Amino acid sequence: MGFSREPLGRVRRERRPRAVIGARATAKPRAVIAALAREVGSRAVTSDERIAKLSIVGVGMRSHSGVAAKMFETLARHDINIGMISTSEIKISVVIDLARGEEAVRAVHQAFLG
Repeated sequence: MGFSREPLGRVRRERRPRAVIGARATAKPRAVIAALAREVGSRAVTSDERIAKLSIVGVGMRSHSGVAAKMFETLARHDINIGMISTSEIKISVVIDLARGEEAVRAVHQAFLG
């Protein structure tokens, strides 16, 4: 079992929500993110390679309530802090500390699949 390391870039603008963009840590994505930041008038672009994204994906999530709560409670029991949350009808993603990534995957896997 493993997890995909996906560094995230953030585009921030004062008094506006921040955008989070997944990108590999290479010069080309950084240039694209910087160009996007300039286009939307952002003053800063930051990159943090010490974070990871953990996602639960499944069409059945539409009809099953409590999936997000179960994920969040599982991570909380393991003292794994959630930095950001993104949801859709079929996916819940959280940003966590990269150093806790393997532990988080194991805990969430155990919680949902036993």
